[in-house]
Amino acid sequence: MRTPEETKRSTLRGLFEAVLGEEAVTLTPVAISTKEIIERGISEVSFSFNENKKGKKKKVSIKAIEGKGFVDCLFKGCKEKYSHEHPSLLNINLVDLKVRPVFSMKRTSAGSDAETDIVLSVRVEERGLAEFKSRSDSIIRSAYATTLGAFQFYINCEMAFNKIKIALSDARSRNRGDIQQRCLTDLSKITEINYFKV
Repeated sequence: MRTPEETKRSTLRGLFEAVLGEEAVTLTPVAISTKEIIERGISEVSFSFNENKKGKKKKVSIKAIEGKGFVDCLFKGCKEKYSHEHPSLLNINLVDLKVRPVFSMKRTSAGSDAETDIVLSVRVEERGLAEFKSRSDSIIRSAYATTLGAFQFYINCEMAFNKIKIALSDARSRNRGDIQQRCLTDLSKITEINYFKV
């Protein structure tokens, strides 16, 4: 069963599609390698993913990010890559990670091949918590897909917000009250989920 917050995000994905069309960003995992440096108590992660934007696909590679665990490294790497272009990402912080094995989906008697749900909780400044989920038979792969999914969502949030603001300004200059109202409604849906400094 969906939470109210998941329902809002699902509605926003439809809005992103309508507002951004081919300009919407999709981030698809390609590869990840993680190394634990035990005596220093840190992880080092390198990862790559495909970024689809405006109908063009490019491979993004992020190398040797250090942090406290591989999810911390993923989060840091994605923030470093995208927060200059999308400053609202600076308002998003990782607060929790839940690992939930689904033993009903195991295929061996040992149960070690069970699929796993990863639930990533992020706090958005002045907006509260949001959860992103993914399931696979690999904890690392699932956490990777979940992290990219969160960044993809918030990048598209900011892009749609900025595009609607331009449409609102244009509607005001042309005295189009109907379009202004639609733009204001769409902006309020986005700002319920994400925070933008003005």
